Amino acid sequence: MSAFLLVVLSMGCSLPSKPQSPEAPKWDAQFAVPLADYTYEFSELEEIDSDSALFADEDGLFHITYKDTLDRFNVGTELKLDPPAPKTFSQSIGDISIDSPGSQESPKITFNELTQGKFSAFQGVELDSIPSFELIKIEKDLPTFEDFESATVKEGTLELTVRNNTIIYLGNPVKVTVESRRRDIPFRQLIEFKDPIPPRGEQTKLIDLAGFTLSNQMRVALEGNSLGSNGKPVVVDVNSYITVEVSISGLEVLQARAKIPRQHFQMSGASALDEKIEVMEAAIRSGGITIDLSSQLPVDADVTVEVPALTRQGKPLRKCFELRTNRPRQLEYIDLSHYRIGNPKTGAALDSLNYHLDVVTIDSRWDSDPDPFATISSDNFVVATVSLDTLKFSHLKGNIVEKQDFEIPRTKQGISLQDLPKGLEPDWIAFKEANFLVKTKGVDTPVTLDLLIVGERFDEDGVLEERREKRQTITISKQSPDFLIEAGEIISIMPDSVEISGTATIQGEVDITDESYVEGTVEMDAPLIFRVKHSVMQVGEVSEQEIGKDIREAFENNDVKNIRLVGEIENHNPLSGEVLILASADSTAFSSPALAETDTLLSLRLPQPTFSADGSISEPGYGPISVELDTTEFDLFKNPVVYVKTQVILNSTETEQNRQGWVSLRKTDYIDVKARAEIGLKVDLERLTKEESD
Repeated sequence: MSAFLLVVLSMGCSLPSKPQSPEAPKWDAQFAVPLADYTYEFSELEEIDSDSALFADEDGLFHITYKDTLDRFNVGTELKLDPPAPKTFSQSIGDISIDSPGSQESPKITFNELTQGKFSAFQGVELDSIPSFELIKIEKDLPTFEDFESATVKEGTLELTVRNNTIIYLGNPVKVTVESRRRDIPFRQLIEFKDPIPPRGEQTKLIDLAGFTLSNQMRVALEGNSLGSNGKPVVVDVNSYITVEVSISGLEVLQARAKIPRQHFQMSGASALDEKIEVMEAAIRSGGITIDLSSQLPVDADVTVEVPALTRQGKPLRKCFELRTNRPRQLEYIDLSHYRIGNPKTGAALDSLNYHLDVVTIDSRWDSDPDPFATISSDNFVVATVSLDTLKFSHLKGNIVEKQDFEIPRTKQGISLQDLPKGLEPDWIAFKEANFLVKTKGVDTPVTLDLLIVGERFDEDGVLEERREKRQTITISKQSPDFLIEAGEIISIMPDSVEISGTATIQGEVDITDESYVEGTVEMDAPLIFRVKHSVMQVGEVSEQEIGKDIREAFENNDVKNIRLVGEIENHNPLSGEVLILASADSTAFSSPALAETDTLLSLRLPQPTFSADGSISEPGYGPISVELDTTEFDLFKNPVVYVKTQVILNSTETEQNRQGWVSLRKTDYIDVKARAEIGLKVDLERLTKEESD
């Protein structure tokens, strides 16, 4: 501020009442030195640029604002079913059915053989009778059974028939032995016919084959007694004969080497699903199932695997595997994308995945092995191992038993509070109301957000001065997507930046898709309604005043008669406080008062404005300045330049009456201070004339 001088002459000259010795005239002069012309307008808080954290509403009330974006994150894409442990299960072929070997008839045992040729000479001769005699043991090999080589029987029947085409009665009794011709298969059974078998007659006996091992190479042996012609006349026919027929049927075998017809058996298994999620219905976005099949069968087999709980277009997953004797293992990966998973019968929560395998063997006569015979056992088996991938869903309806967490994308944004008055500093103010408003959208199922809000303030060198954290947990839903978080603790440190991070949690009953997402904004609109706490808020400015030569000399010559500080204070501001006018010859005195001396020219309380019922200012407060300064201790104006600081100190509001200490600042608020020093001088013309002549 440029200095100027105002000189006011007091016309105090007069003629004496009677002649005296001549004296040089003397009079009083008055100089005015401007000291303060300072106006603090609170509108200065509002920056023009878009980075400002302050703005004034239509009523002029200041607000601290903040807004940041919560980047979109999908919750559906992260929902997954962890894979169970691989499940291995097997099934043996069990009972084996083979085709009935059929019947084989022994070569003829002639009458001539039975009688050892004793009646050869009587061929065609009628005899009165043939007496009883003992049958010698005669063995006959049966033709080989062509459809099997050996078989250990679980169920089956051997039917033995003796046909008597001779002229004599067989019995009583007749014994037939059936036995294996192979030494490695010691099968032997004796069948006794107690009733006589008449000429042209036959008898049959059944043998239960369970537990026996049969050979396809067998013989029969006939022995016993004969009643001869039983006293009846007969015509001798030495070529008449006996045959023994062996028929095997109804075979179910435990093992066999045979021509193995088509066999059919089933197997099943189940994998327990992840207990963290109970799936009622879900559409699979990614994942698969691996089925590893191995055959210990000696024949080719086709295996159909079905998983009823996995469906596509309404049909259960079904896959056919071709297991061959030269390729007994097959591993297949099935991509389950676009499959659905759920309980196909009841629609209830699915706790396990069931597998059904249908095994059909191929007739050994037509399979890939040229040998029509195969050695098979009921212990031969098929083994399956099923491995399930992690399944991720494009849609899930069910119950999430164990919470699933998703990371909220971290976001950090600066907040410009540098233009607040000095004194509005951490721990010096308390906001009446400051909330973060979190607005979300997109969520179609309840989601719990655990938010961590961090405010940080740094010094000019970028060193962290203070950090405050605020953690808030709240559940959002389609019905209540927005919520408030108290922000006073964060804002009170006047942070340079605010960072938001945290986790989102889903638990309980859900019905969501992979497009289910959460995004939103975090906003703050804190009206500048606050308490000034333990310290003070200060505003002001320093001006430079040039002191004219005449004034300096007047102080040097002790020609100063008086000094008055006059002016006016106009206060349109809700805060109480005082106005100081400080002066110093040292320009650094105000920044480092401990190192330099300052003079307090004025200390005056702010005149209080008049308030309306709503707390707004209806009339500013006016206060005159009129202070007499002590000239004997005032040497400041001996300096050519004087630095003057006009300082407004706004006091703590916590003890203010009837307002609970809360105040609000508006852009229309201001503090205006105008002051000047009026200096009265004694002008001595004789001294001035002498100085000029010198």
